[in-house]
Amino acid sequence: MSTDTSKKVYHSKHRSWWPKHECIICGSTAIGINFGAPTCAPCKAFFRRNARRKEILQMPCPFQDTPTSNVTNSDNNATTDYCSQIRYCSSCRLRRCFDMGMKEDLVRTDEENERYRQLVQANRRRREQVAPQDR
Repeated sequence: MSTDTSKKVYHSKHRSWWPKHECIICGSTAIGINFGAPTCAPCKAFFRRNARRKEILQMPCPFQDTPTSNVTNSDNNATTDYCSQIRYCSSCRLRRCFDMGMKEDLVRTDEENERYRQLVQANRRRREQVAPQDR
C-alpha cells in the first residue's frame, strides 16, 4: 500500500490545491507555476517587475564575499554559482530566474494589461446587465 507523503496546500481564495513544492529560486514554498517555473509569490512578483530590466544583470553582487550555492541548470546541466543571499541580491536573483527557465515573454506588457483590464470591465458590465433581468 503506497501513501502520498506530499502535503497539500489549500488556498483560502480557491478550493484547489497545489502539492507542496519548493520555489526553485529561493527555496521557500511555491504557490504554483509562474512564468514557466515553480515559484513563491515574492519571486513571481520580483520577476514580473524586473524581467525586462537587463541592467540588473550587469550589477555586481554586493555579497561576493559570502558563501555561494551551486545550482545545476535544468536545461543544459551547467552549474552556476549564486550568492547565498538570493533574496537580497537582485542581480543573482534575476540571473537565477532566467537560468531556471523563467520566460520573459510570459510577462504581460503594459498594453496587454490595459487590454485585459478593458476585457474584465466589459465582462463585468455585461454580467450586471444580465443579472437584473434574471430576477
